[in-house]
Amino acid sequence: MRALLVASDTDANWDKVAEEYSIDPGTKNGGGDLGSITRGEMVKPFEKAAFSLPLNTISAPVHSQYGWHVIEVTAMAPAITTSFTDAKATIKSALVSRAWQEWLYKAKTAAKVDYAPGYDPVQVVASPSASAPAQGSPSPSPSPSSK
Repeated sequence: MRALLVASDTDANWDKVAEEYSIDPGTKNGGGDLGSITRGEMVKPFEKAAFSLPLNTISAPVHSQYGWHVIEVTAMAPAITTSFTDAKATIKSALVSRAWQEWLYKAKTAAKVDYAPGYDPVQVVASPSASAPAQGSPSPSPSPSSK
């Protein structure tokens, strides 16, 4: 596959090769394009290869737990530094959100809820007869059709 891409490094060829060989449903129909990525977003083998490639170079095949990848870096953005003052609100929001999610998970786990017979959401969803009307209950009447 790498040989096919090196032979013709056009967007049209990437589209064709990705469509034919890729098993990634998220990028298969877009020429395999991931868009911009930053450190920490991808799995380690992929990230290591992507951030060590020179611009406009196609990688050797890279293996990760998701399969094999062929990478081309088409643009590089300079690293930016954000002051603590500028990042403080974002950091606070992330920490509050994480604390809330952890509290909610613990509260749900610790809660002892007793449902009345027939009202347990797990049993109602899991029961095949839950969506069928009870015997003797009237079934919904069909809507009148307009002709």
